[in-house]
Amino acid sequence: MHTKKKLGQYILHDSSVTRCIVDAIEIKTGDTIIEIGPGTGFLTKALLEEKLFSTLIAIEKDERFARNLKDEIQDPRFEIIKGDALEILKKPFLVNKIVGNIPYYITGRLLRILSELKKKPERIVLMIQKEVAERIEAVPPKTTLLSAITNHWAHPRILKIVPPGAFTPQPQVESAVILLKPKELKESPLEFYKFLRILFTHPRKTILNNLKTGEYEEELIQKALKSAVLTGQERGGSLSEENFNALFKGLSR
Repeated sequence: MHTKKKLGQYILHDSSVTRCIVDAIEIKTGDTIIEIGPGTGFLTKALLEEKLFSTLIAIEKDERFARNLKDEIQDPRFEIIKGDALEILKKPFLVNKIVGNIPYYITGRLLRILSELKKKPERIVLMIQKEVAERIEAVPPKTTLLSAITNHWAHPRILKIVPPGAFTPQPQVESAVILLKPKELKESPLEFYKFLRILFTHPRKTILNNLKTGEYEEELIQKALKSAVLTGQERGGSLSEENFNALFKGLSR
């Protein structure tokens, strides 16, 4: 079956990669797992070889793949949903784990949706573009907006670098398997994410200059910088998670 370029389809066929993903998701008795973009079912079948979990829900946008998997897999634990994962995941799901070899072009939007879920899964294991995975895992002095946001809601870790030859057709870039272990957040993170976006409005500018472009008053900015033990001349990329938290706390008074 031909893949559709417009859907960013790259079919995984490397069993060492599926083994890495299955091991990383740490399947336990009673788990409900969502798989994003099962395609021809290579990872799906590897997951179904595990006997402990109760339900595997696969979300597939391509009707051809969805129909074939529904006909081919008769396991009572398996359910296929034809649709767009970016829309379906916005609905409440009682799910423990999420896995997926996802189209690269949806990575940013998918991470945003996952970050805003009120009830997050215990573990998320995704195949994404290596460059994006490295941006997610970046630390000072190379912190990015993506790493700052992701580290607020999850503990990210790259598990495996995957060469183009692991897919059909071969992508032009390397991929990476990344594990995200969500944190328990007491409050809605949306205001915090808004604050981070202001800090990274112009990554080469100082945090003081970026904060001035936001809605904060000069006096509040200065007090917040002082309480966070920052001068304001730092750039967003040099700040740690602790720096972000302290500065946001000062600005929220």
